[in-house]
Amino acid sequence: MRKLIMFSLASMLVACVGQTKTLYEQGMSAYDRSHYDLAYMTFLPLAKTGDAEAQFMLGVMHVRGRGVDQDIPKGMEWYCQAAMGGHATAFNDIGVLIEAGQNGLRMKKEAVKWFVISANLDSAYGQYSLAKRYHDGEGVEKDLEAAYLWYNLSYRNMFWDDHEVLEKLREVEDVLTSFQIRKLDLRAKDWKAADFDERMKDFAKTSSVCKQAFNGVVAHFDGKRL
Repeated sequence: MRKLIMFSLASMLVACVGQTKTLYEQGMSAYDRSHYDLAYMTFLPLAKTGDAEAQFMLGVMHVRGRGVDQDIPKGMEWYCQAAMGGHATAFNDIGVLIEAGQNGLRMKKEAVKWFVISANLDSAYGQYSLAKRYHDGEGVEKDLEAAYLWYNLSYRNMFWDDHEVLEKLREVEDVLTSFQIRKLDLRAKDWKAADFDERMKDFAKTSSVCKQAFNGVVAHFDGKRL
């Protein structure tokens, strides 16, 4: 009954003109305070109207089991909806789930495709994921210059001081020449994010992983690796 009441209130608020952003912020405030039931009931009606931010947060909540039972296929479904709506970090999190589902080389390469889109759409998380794959040579050929560039962009893009990203950046910096570093710093300075387009939307929509998610399946997922 309590959930039904909160859902009804949230639904009524969504109907108010111009309140979408405010509602999302209310949902995030509830989530940050660990009031997950209220956050879920706030995000759900927004997500059903096509709000990519709310869809992404529902994906997070289902994958992590916050306010709902952990349900990876449902989380992936919401991530896919958010990605088709242009949510940059949703592309990253889909890549992370792909790697968690199957640890083979083919899936690592598949995950990198999602990280590339996420990074180019200016997600700090996607940029970090892509940098780390170039750094470690997982799913892509090892490339320390590319790793440095994406670590650099990720660190600049973070809205908090992330020591892990800075540590990785310094680790790669130590093995590059001063010429390489200057060149890459200039590239980072001039770098511009890509605009979300129909090709990216179609990539998500037609991907096998999203098709499986819409049918309630995420193949070979092992939650312990998440």
